[in-house]
Amino acid sequence: MKVDTILCIDIGNSRIKWAVCKLSDMSFLEAGVMANNDLMLPALDKVFGVMKSQPVWIGAVASDEQKRNITCWFEKNWKQSVVFIEPDIERFHHLNGYNSKSSLGVDRWLAMVAAHFYYKSKLCVIDAGTAITMDVIDAAGEHAGGVIMPGRRLMTQSLVRGTARIEVNLAVDDSVVLADNTTKGVHSGVMACLVGGVERVLSEVKKQHGDLTILVTGGDAELIKSSLNIKVALEKHLVLQGVGIIARDAYA
Repeated sequence: MKVDTILCIDIGNSRIKWAVCKLSDMSFLEAGVMANNDLMLPALDKVFGVMKSQPVWIGAVASDEQKRNITCWFEKNWKQSVVFIEPDIERFHHLNGYNSKSSLGVDRWLAMVAAHFYYKSKLCVIDAGTAITMDVIDAAGEHAGGVIMPGRRLMTQSLVRGTARIEVNLAVDDSVVLADNTTKGVHSGVMACLVGGVERVLSEVKKQHGDLTILVTGGDAELIKSSLNIKVALEKHLVLQGVGIIARDAYA
């Protein structure tokens, strides 16, 4: 089957990113972002109703209901079946170091697929979203394991829910260390935890694997990159690129 373009979708915990991918050169012809709660028919009509029908490939951290909604929409409106990618494809098994392959988040795996495809070196891939994940690809190109910690918004919301009389605006304000109000104090403390946690993990990783290329992706990628005292490469679309790579391999 000759396929030139596909629709790639990355359904995360907070956001849905999509891109029309030209498989011949892995370029994005157009792209966009939706809120995670937009996986309802009116929102799908608005975003995808004006687009040309094409194969749909999805990496999803999503509920069964969300998967049913989006599958039904594309089957009805585009007359296209939907491929939900799982992190157990044999060709890329070396990028899944979990004992139970299906338990590795597909978003983490797709980010590693894209990172390894483009860099082909020792890597640490940081995905800064609802959770912050850090996955290492060693010198042999094998997934050496990873770390999961709460992300900025999740950590902030947890503090607000678990503490009396704290109300926080989730807008980013990381400009101070010692704050003169609660909102800035929470943001400062959360960023200290995140940056300290990431740098601690990187320090331990370097002890085991030596110097390696560090990539950061996800919704808070730019914030994390600007806060670290370490050289980091920003790659905004690793998960979507991973979707495209898996699809291109399937059509080859």
